Amino acid sequence: MRSTRATRAVLALWEARADALLSEADVEAALHAQGVQVNRVTVYRLLDRLAAAGVLRRSVDAARVARYGRPLQGAACEGDAAA
Repeated sequence: MRSTRATRAVLALWEARADALLSEADVEAALHAQGVQVNRVTVYRLLDRLAAAGVLRRSVDAARVARYGRPLQGAACEGDAAA
């Protein structure tokens, strides 16, 4: 995975709030607030790549919104586990 400005900014979101569960919209808004100009498709692809690599976990809530967070310690990560 390339170390782009967007990748570093996304990972920094969880450095500041390790327990955060963020949707794509949350991540996109946080990046724009930091001055990182990135489009929605890029954010989706980046989050999916980080989840596939095991860096983030992806869960889908009752409203069918995907949220991303740090992997749980001692638990197996599932791609689309219900939250």
